[in-house]
Amino acid sequence: MSRNRGRSHVPGPAVEDVVAATVARMTVRHPSVPDAVVGGVVYQAAVELVCTVADGEQLRRQLERRVHARLLALAGTPVPITTVRENR
Repeated sequence: MSRNRGRSHVPGPAVEDVVAATVARMTVRHPSVPDAVVGGVVYQAAVELVCTVADGEQLRRQLERRVHARLLALAGTPVPITTVRENR
């Protein structure tokens, strides 16, 4: 993954849309976690990712994966740390 020197190449409105959609999906997927907590976790993960991702779809995928893992961990579900290997 390429670094973009601290600036997002994904336009602000697109980031807002991805964050809002992720909050909506994760509140449904994790009903035992309070909505405010889900929103906070999504926001925190988005801040971490937005400066390292240059594509809106890539941001969506990485954000959703990271948030889902964190919410599982908050609920006490063990989450294995794995790496997806690409065929090269």
